Amino acid sequence: MNMIRLQRLLNHARCSARLTAVSDRLADLCEEGISSRESHDEIPSRVEYRLTEIDQALHPIIEAVGNWIDEYGDSTATARSRPSDCLDGRQ
Repeated sequence: MNMIRLQRLLNHARCSARLTAVSDRLADLCEEGISSRESHDEIPSRVEYRLTEIDQALHPIIEAVGNWIDEYGDSTATARSRPSDCLDGRQ
């Protein structure tokens, strides 16, 4: 097998794994009632996901976490990149 064909196969496998992970997560969100799923009888197949009332209620919380990350994310990343004094020398 030549390298170009191998690279294409690897890229396809990575993409398939990502799509499977996204699909699994969307199914989890539907099971939890956070999103809803609607299948359309079309070719090619089409599926729509919508936010439910539960998710809309979480929106202010998610936005607040996003704002916190915008404000403090760089600080926490910097702190993680250097040794911690909180561990009293334990790693």
